[in-house]
Amino acid sequence: MTGPVRERVALLGHPVGHSVSPAMHNAAFRALDIPMTYSAIDVPPADFTTRVNSLRSSPWRGANVTIPHKTRAHEIADSHDETARRSGSVNTFVRDDGQLLGYDTDGPGLLEALEARQGFHPNGSRCVVLGAGGAANAAVAALAAAGAEAITVLSRTPERASAHRAIQRDASEVGVLGDPAAWPAEVDLIVHATPVGMSVSPGSEAYRDAVDTCDAWIPGSLPGTPLFLDLIYTPRQSAFLAAASRRSERLEDGLEMLVRQAGLAFSLWTGKAAPLEGMRNAAIQALTAHR
Repeated sequence: MTGPVRERVALLGHPVGHSVSPAMHNAAFRALDIPMTYSAIDVPPADFTTRVNSLRSSPWRGANVTIPHKTRAHEIADSHDETARRSGSVNTFVRDDGQLLGYDTDGPGLLEALEARQGFHPNGSRCVVLGAGGAANAAVAALAAAGAEAITVLSRTPERASAHRAIQRDASEVGVLGDPAAWPAEVDLIVHATPVGMSVSPGSEAYRDAVDTCDAWIPGSLPGTPLFLDLIYTPRQSAFLAAASRRSERLEDGLEMLVRQAGLAFSLWTGKAAPLEGMRNAAIQALTAHR
């Protein structure tokens, strides 16, 4: 006697070898006895469109998308939810009768994580977002929709941030990453959304270089005690947070955002509430194993 046919979902990115998403989602599927499987697929940019179009038929239920494909995923999607329309970024596909529906769960996941872990509410806040890729765009859109008073986007390629600002109309300023004069006089939240420090081992030369790079981006002193959030998740302190710790004790890594955005994607695919605690535990176990 055969079991139910297992639908598939996957993470599409480049690289993806470090990802703990398969551990999280497969643990959730097992916990709720859902006949689905999740895998990570390394997809170079040149192959991304072809790979995405292969999701339009069974056995695929959908996919997650990560660096460097989120903006391209937005272009490919047949339709978008409101959050994805605002952010210009898609990190989740849902297949529906051959159509690929595009969602952004990064932004809502960010807001959930800030509230759950730090009790932080963006309404009226002054924010700085470092980066101009899909994750940065999602953060800007989410913070603006949640009522942030001002958002400054700092990027090594400010023309990308400026182009996105013209679409979103919700980033108040755009500046060059590394220019101290580009920083606002007051800031409540600083979000790191660049790949600097990703997949480097604490204590390594690459880690030390990443700390130095991040340290050079942040002014030597900042008024008040801003909250620093790194969207990168690591089993130990990230390079960005190591640099940030010289300015503030309010530090948060990307683990909770990872779990929350994954939970939202899980619900889109299954129609069920995600078992967040089990997903969080699976992510921590996988991160520990990768150390």
